[in-house]
Amino acid sequence: MSLIAELQRRKVFKVGATYLVVAWLAVQAASIAFPAFDAPAWALRVFILLTMLGFPIVMLLTWVIDLTPEGVKVDPDVSSNKGVYVGAALLMALALSWYFYGQPAFRKGESAPSVVPAAPPKPTHGADSHSIAVLPFVNMSDDKENEYFSE
Repeated sequence: MSLIAELQRRKVFKVGATYLVVAWLAVQAASIAFPAFDAPAWALRVFILLTMLGFPIVMLLTWVIDLTPEGVKVDPDVSSNKGVYVGAALLMALALSWYFYGQPAFRKGESAPSVVPAAPPKPTHGADSHSIAVLPFVNMSDDKENEYFSE
């Protein structure tokens, strides 16, 4: 039996597609809800990491567990499928590397944001601190008699 046929028989494609759609919807909802509840910025990244780590786990469980009319059964042919386990481990490693690569402490050439706010920049020109800049307005009306308002 080919790999594609075996994946279809075990419903791996259906479960994977369903997981991706539901996870995408959950991340979209979380990206709206987390800031609304003043969650820290790292909370959304951890939520996305957990959904990414859940994907290979769900795929592995779909491959191993078979749902029958008699109930849940472990497929006996799974013990020799080390490639599936390696694939799941690689997907988990990719999820972890995405998470840590996105952290400011691990980015190349960037420093972590400082806790102490920086001082406001000093003005570079010699203008008085009590001066006002007056700019002319544009007369956007069709009435030319109101031109004096813009001068």
